[in-house]
Amino acid sequence: MLPVERHDQKVDAVDLRKTAFVIELRVPVMFGFVANIEQGCVDLSIRNFDNLGLRKLSIKPGDITDKYMDRIGRYLLREQEDFFKLDISDGAREQIRNRLRNEREQLERELHEQEMNAQAEEAEKKSAGPSLLTSLRQLARNK
Repeated sequence: MLPVERHDQKVDAVDLRKTAFVIELRVPVMFGFVANIEQGCVDLSIRNFDNLGLRKLSIKPGDITDKYMDRIGRYLLREQEDFFKLDISDGAREQIRNRLRNEREQLERELHEQEMNAQAEEAEKKSAGPSLLTSLRQLARNK
């Protein structure tokens, strides 16, 4: 059961004008660091800190420096709000965008090529006429 306080404002002993309910909740906050040997990283789980819910982050061991740990400390003390924000230059962002665009275009070309090959194979099957087995069956029936 939740601890609830009720505050009534009455006009008189019978008529109720307004009621306010105050509910105090405690939301547990958790920071968990787990070594992920298979992936070669450290998994950071943050539950109910900025928002209700779970946020996960995989950290490469080489990224865990004194500066990084200071950022985590400032984030825990709520001195820094942009812990999850990537520090990346505009040039690096543009390079990533270009690489993603090139990969998407390459994938579209490959899909188009596969579709064209499938259509060509289908057309070849239709134009090749009956297979040898089909021809032999027809000969056997005619005799």
